[in-house]
Amino acid sequence: ADNRDVFLRRAAEEAGVEVEVVSGVEEARLIHLGVLQALDVYDTPLLLFDIGGGSTELLIGHQGEVKASTSLKLGAVRLTNRFFAAETLHPSAVDSCRRHVDEVLSSFDRPIEEHRHEIVVGCSGTIEQVLRLGRGLDGEEPLRTLNGAVLTRKRVAKVVEAVIEARRNRTTSKLPDLDDKRADIILAGVLVLEGILERFHIDELVISEYALREGVFLDTIARTRSGDMPHLRDVA
Repeated sequence: ADNRDVFLRRAAEEAGVEVEVVSGVEEARLIHLGVLQALDVYDTPLLLFDIGGGSTELLIGHQGEVKASTSLKLGAVRLTNRFFAAETLHPSAVDSCRRHVDEVLSSFDRPIEEHRHEIVVGCSGTIEQVLRLGRGLDGEEPLRTLNGAVLTRKRVAKVVEAVIEARRNRTTSKLPDLDDKRADIILAGVLVLEGILERFHIDELVISEYALREGVFLDTIARTRSGDMPHLRDVA
């Protein structure tokens, strides 16, 4: 299951706002709001996605307006439980997961065709972890910040191969710069990322370190100011 609803309730409670369980589409809107505070992409049509534990949110937006969005049941934890729960990697598990990811993603084909985008933004711990793994595999030093960093499809492919091989050999924990908390779910997470890049012909994406948390914060501030949306750097 995803922990985001729990986080949203807690964040709202701290801000003194009452909320019901947030839908996936509303979650995508809040993530979009957070991204717009992190990157200078307000005037650029964008496709963004966030890979969570229970779901993946996709959104196409421009100048703060949501053109299309969806929430798909393609979370790293969800797919781990479905395809990679066994200690030993089943020979067909990776291919089965890839087919499932591609099939579910196909539901967003029409919005991709109808709304152009000039930049792709990715946000989530999974995507940040893949970049760290890629840099580690190439012997590169860790970045001080990942905000604005570029992750290429070529680097993702290299990480996918390394993670699959490590899972087969039960050496996942030895992968460079891998967070122990993500060791069990990184295979499913990176396969979702790979699937998005392949399905929508994406060669590279820009990472945003701001996402849901910052979106909730900004949305709460906007409501207390009668819809006037501040920029994070203007909020003490």
